[in-house]
Amino acid sequence: MIDNNDRQLINQYLNGDETSLNLLISKYFRRLYSFLFALVNNQKEAEDLTQETFVKVWRGIKKFDQTKNFRTWLFIIGKNCAIDYLRKKKPLLFSALEKDTGSGWLDSLIDDSPLPSEQVERIISNARLNESLLKLPLRQRSVISLYYQDGLNFREIAEIMDEPVNTVKSRHHRALAVLKQSLS
Repeated sequence: MIDNNDRQLINQYLNGDETSLNLLISKYFRRLYSFLFALVNNQKEAEDLTQETFVKVWRGIKKFDQTKNFRTWLFIIGKNCAIDYLRKKKPLLFSALEKDTGSGWLDSLIDDSPLPSEQVERIISNARLNESLLKLPLRQRSVISLYYQDGLNFREIAEIMDEPVNTVKSRHHRALAVLKQSLS
């Protein structure tokens, strides 16, 4: 499915309207960031990867095949940036956690809800879910993130991951089974 609004914004940008690219970036920024954060589990790295992805989009938009879905193309670029980052990533040492200023993954668990008991419950549930998600293989974690956080369908995910739809469905099913088992 081709989003005509995306196509129109791309054409306007290619014809010299700089604000059109800004509108495209604004439209997909949060979704792309959420997807990348789910893959790398690091706020700063997800921000950097989001920026890197949009730079690559900016550089390659003239070559983009407008018969294709822009969102899918964007997420493919983002996925590849995350894979490159994860390949280069060094293991995190516990000493590095001591230096954390509090602006990492822990902040994403904090809820400003006025009821402390609900806060604690939510934090424990999120921590268990995040821990379980991180134990999934990268491809299963990617499918879960793209499906539940970004609202993509299996066909779109298959295109992003460059895999058959049935493989994506299988990864989804296996990931849910593992999550269900680890959370029960």
